[in-house]
Amino acid sequence: FITNPLPVSNGTSLFVGSDFDRMLYVWSSLPKEDGQKYDYQIPLQFAPVDLSLWGHQLFMATGDGLVIWDELPTSGQAPSRIYSEVNGVRWFSGVARDDHHFYLADPQARKVYVWNEVPSSPNHPPAFSLDVPGSARLHSDGRTLTVSVYEPPYIAFYDVATLSASAKPIAIYEREMHQNSGQVPLNLPQHAITFGDTVFVANTVNNQVLIWPHLEQVGDPNHVIVLGQQDYLDTMPGTGPGRMHFPGYLSFDGQRLWVGEFKFSNSIFMFGPPPSPVSREDHGTPSSSFVRSVFPNPFRDAASLEIELIEPATVRLTVFDLLGRRVHSTLPTRYAPGHHILRMDTAAWPAGVYLLRLDVNGNNWARP
Repeated sequence: FITNPLPVSNGTSLFVGSDFDRMLYVWSSLPKEDGQKYDYQIPLQFAPVDLSLWGHQLFMATGDGLVIWDELPTSGQAPSRIYSEVNGVRWFSGVARDDHHFYLADPQARKVYVWNEVPSSPNHPPAFSLDVPGSARLHSDGRTLTVSVYEPPYIAFYDVATLSASAKPIAIYEREMHQNSGQVPLNLPQHAITFGDTVFVANTVNNQVLIWPHLEQVGDPNHVIVLGQQDYLDTMPGTGPGRMHFPGYLSFDGQRLWVGEFKFSNSIFMFGPPPSPVSREDHGTPSSSFVRSVFPNPFRDAASLEIELIEPATVRLTVFDLLGRRVHSTLPTRYAPGHHILRMDTAAWPAGVYLLRLDVNGNNWARP
């Protein structure tokens, strides 16, 4: 039983923070069955409120400072560094890291502070800051910085490559903008994340996770996929298959969506293909190939995956829905170096988000 779980995963390990327990729970390899116990629990001095996993580092924002692991604590290691304050601020509501910047959200000043690197000391000043309307959780996939404010309901998306003190969001999703407008309403969303073009929103008090395949579709009821309810108009909490109760935190590891439920349920759900007994997943492209594109996207009757092989390779393509059911697979096939197109007949597939897994010489690449 983990209270208010904050799950993050890199596709190999699972880390779950808990504010009430003041604990970080660690599964060194992904759990393979319901109720599987954690491998380690790491006591914390402070209550975690947001986590960010980037490469081999794990960052934790708390109500009393910043906690950093310079190596992932897959063996139950204590934090590498604990800053009781950073640049004079003690209370942080959000943290994120990518190849460009490091981010911390200050709920009292209503700002997101941005560094060009991880602060090397508690006195390291930020490069600049962004104004936000309230206490925010943060997420970055390296392309998009997502700022999620619980109250007033507000989610802003920034282009990481052009981020500056004067940057404006490339998209905003907020309750006031969509009230009585035929759009999907927000109800105190605790968290939102992106993965490439796909947007995931924990619409907490409506007991839903909302998914849009493309950022420009956010808020559009004609393109939304809803987890936890029959559709976005159904907001009653529930337990059991297909239902949710207060989803509050999200993580997508390239193949699987992890959902932490708060307050009433304290459950963790995983949507996507089950972990393999032996995992050799690489969420970039296998070194012997690269993926040019998936087209068209979105698709209706057919879709194609365009790949370039640098060397001879055995290739297999598998497609899963978000419940982990396999909807398409090819036999392992040997290909010569060069350009290839893998075609899929999708006419019978229901509308939704699907996860592609490309196996090239035993190495996996995955994306929604």
